[in-house]
Amino acid sequence: MKFKVQLDVASDCSINTLLELIENNSMEEETARMKLIEVSGPGGGNPVFEFSHSSRIVVMRIAEEFLDDHDSEFINSIIGIE
Repeated sequence: MKFKVQLDVASDCSINTLLELIENNSMEEETARMKLIEVSGPGGGNPVFEFSHSSRIVVMRIAEEFLDDHDSEFINSIIGIE
């Protein structure tokens, strides 16, 4: 089972920053995955990426990096299961 979250990423956020985010929040046994969903998403034209991992905690930590002004209840509500 994999947990996933789709996030609207600021267009000025570099790929290196995204890769560091994944590396810093992954576990040794498994690296989180990132997939481009939309090049120009609904939130002002920013790209939408999907982040996934077998650990809900890893996906939550990644989401918290982007959504630092939201509480954990909201973040939990946007995490899906594949």
